[in-house]
Amino acid sequence: MIPRRLTKAIVSQHSDKFLDETVKFWEPRVQRDLSREDARQITENLSGFFRLLLEWDAQQQVRHDIVPCAVSDGSGELPMPSGSSKLKALTSPR
Repeated sequence: MIPRRLTKAIVSQHSDKFLDETVKFWEPRVQRDLSREDARQITENLSGFFRLLLEWDAQQQVRHDIVPCAVSDGSGELPMPSGSSKLKALTSPR
């Protein structure tokens, strides 16, 4: 995950050039004139969006790491951990 302070450091380090390039990239797409403040907000929003995607991905990875792998006994049901009730397998015969 890219920390917020790092993305802010990148933007501030290359501030003028980076924001000018952002304006140059986005103006034709939004079909209006953009200021450096618009470019800064676009950068913050995109950074936040990708930061959120990275967080969700990390959470999903954790969930997959703790889900036990079950082996079917051929009955069409999968055993659940800790004595839980059995779960009907999606691939059970109809």
